[in-house]
Amino acid sequence: MRYDLNMITLQTNRATKLFQLAADNLSHCFKDNKEKKLKKEKSLGY
Repeated sequence: MRYDLNMITLQTNRATKLFQLAADNLSHCFKDNKEKKLKKEKSLGY
């Protein structure tokens, strides 16, 4: 069974894109949570 190099490259690129998307989503989540926490602390007078 011979793997097509183009096919492997395509799969790798797709996986990389998905990984980057997931990382972006995670960083957005963390950023949102940080900002919410900061706003909450400001409103509480910290």
